Amino acid sequence: MLRVLNDKLADGKKVRRDDRVVVFYAGHGGTRKLTSGRDVGYLIPVDASLADFASDAISMPQLQEVAEAISAKHVLFMVDACYSGLGLTRGGGAGSSANFLADNARRLGRQMLTAGGADQQVADDGPSGHSVFTWTLLQALNGKADLNGDGVITGTELAAYVAPSVAAIARQTPAFGSLPGSEGGEFVFELPADREALSGDSPQLDADASKLNKRLDDAKTAALQPGGKGAAKDVQVVIKNLEGGDTKLSTPAAAPVAPRVAAQRANDRGLALFRERRYDEAEAAFTEALKLQPVFALAANNLGFVYFKRGKPAEAARWFERAIEMDGSRALAYLNLGDAQLQAGDDAKALKAYATFVGLAPKHARVAELQGWIAAPDAAHRPKLP
Repeated sequence: MLRVLNDKLADGKKVRRDDRVVVFYAGHGGTRKLTSGRDVGYLIPVDASLADFASDAISMPQLQEVAEAISAKHVLFMVDACYSGLGLTRGGGAGSSANFLADNARRLGRQMLTAGGADQQVADDGPSGHSVFTWTLLQALNGKADLNGDGVITGTELAAYVAPSVAAIARQTPAFGSLPGSEGGEFVFELPADREALSGDSPQLDADASKLNKRLDDAKTAALQPGGKGAAKDVQVVIKNLEGGDTKLSTPAAAPVAPRVAAQRANDRGLALFRERRYDEAEAAFTEALKLQPVFALAANNLGFVYFKRGKPAEAARWFERAIEMDGSRALAYLNLGDAQLQAGDDAKALKAYATFVGLAPKHARVAELQGWIAAPDAAHRPKLP
């Protein structure tokens, strides 16, 4: 692991000055008390000896040396291990700027987010085999940590979402801060626009994962406090720093954006909420997207599918038809329209919508069953569709 970090990241050839590097570690951690009385934290690789991990494992001071040696301007360590908060030294803090991205590009950043404090075990019972910390981190990077809605997630925003959320549902307190050598630069993740058109194939979280995500969001809402002045306010949260003390993180309010951009972000929120089966909130988000951008076929389809999932086929069909009016090339809107009209009992309209869908998407997985349904001589001979 150290060879990879030093040879591949710190040689100045493969990683260049304007690059960004994320280092994620999930595994065991441990502590060693020195004769001076100071405790040092270690990451324990799978082949390290637990009896003598001080010789085989990787100490936090070694990670600090790697962080300073890496050529990249911005580096973020994310450590999901027991006792991972131990032995770190906090560096310079980040400031805020109206021209954040341009200013941030000039400043060196070395940040670390850990799963727990120096004396804590970490919970391994999150959804899909993940730890609670890693699951929360993944949800954060999927958009939940964009606290000011500006389309990017900074290292500070990531910590401001993950730390209080994890602390509220598990007996661990994630810590965050800058490492020695940092000049206050922030690691930045850019969120891509979500172009998914909802249909019967759209994945959703299971009930337990959806409930956990709701608890995470509630914990974040309780932890965040409004700050700043004026109508657009920043958000603030108090979490643990890398030395174990309290620190206040502040995320500036986002600058105003064009209605089209705001509509896309509302649509993205709606998709995330749909995947969590939070249909009331998803409906509100898609409705907001359409108010901001009335001709938005993707959002119209997605709003229609929320109505369809809630057992309102007539209302769903109305929105699918509007999506098609806005963009007649959207094959999934025709498929959804056929399903809604079939559920509403209008076989004739369903047949017409299905036929158009088959013509637009002849390789779709449902085409064979739909062709059989369309070719049936009458309703009595039509196979039952899922």
